[in-house]
Formats: sequence, structure tokens, C-alpha cells
Amino acid sequence: MPQLRPANCTSSPTWPGPAGCYRRGLSDARTRGVLGEALDHRSNLVPTASWRVGTWGVASAEASWGSSPDGSGTALALAHSFSSPGFASSLARRTEARDHPRAGVAESQNRRHDLTATPPLPAGGHSTAV
Repeated sequence: MPQLRPANCTSSPTWPGPAGCYRRGLSDARTRGVLGEALDHRSNLVPTASWRVGTWGVASAEASWGSSPDGSGTALALAHSFSSPGFASSLARRTEARDHPRAGVAESQNRRHDLTATPPLPAGGHSTAV
């Protein structure tokens, strides 16, 4: 039976551990949720929030608590995305404490700090590779 992969609340036939996701729209501008997963004695619990920022796009935040036999730690992710008929852009920042384990990733593969950005790109009938 496929398990729910919490990162995006979609079904994954290859996820071997327990997982779950719940999201609820509080209004047409705000969504709250919680994600959870466990694998090989590692687990994560992640409260999430998304909200529309007027006409300037969508912002989101996640605060993660992870646990493993080697310890526990926290992580924080903040993101913003914007899309219009003319262009789209995004910016995301993730920071993990040194002891933050992730259930789906081996300890040696944990990332500590990520910053990703997509500059404004033409959208619609144009194609741009970056």
C-alpha cells in the first residue's frame, strides 16, 4: 500500500515507513498543517503555515523537530513565491541545527543551510533556461 510522503502530501509507493500529513485552509489566504514521518529510528514532526501576501505572492514557514538515537534538533524553513501572467520568482531559506535528523535522509546527507532563489523569469509563451 502506498504511504503518504509528507514533504508534499502525495502518495509514494517507495516510502517504507509511517508518515502522515494534514493541511487545512483557514481562509482563502491562510493554510495551516502538520507533517510527520518516521524511518530507521529517526522521526520528524513539522508544523507548517502558508499565507497570501496581498498581491505579492505566497509566503510559507515550517518549523521541524527531528529525533534519532543520536540526539534531536530543530530546523526552520521560510519561503516566498510569486507568479503572474508575465513572470514568476521564488526565494527559500532552510537552516538546520547540527543535531537535526531527517527521517528520510541518512545522517551523513543532512544539509545544514540552504538558500535557493529563482530570479524573475518570463512565464507563459516564453521558455528560459537557467
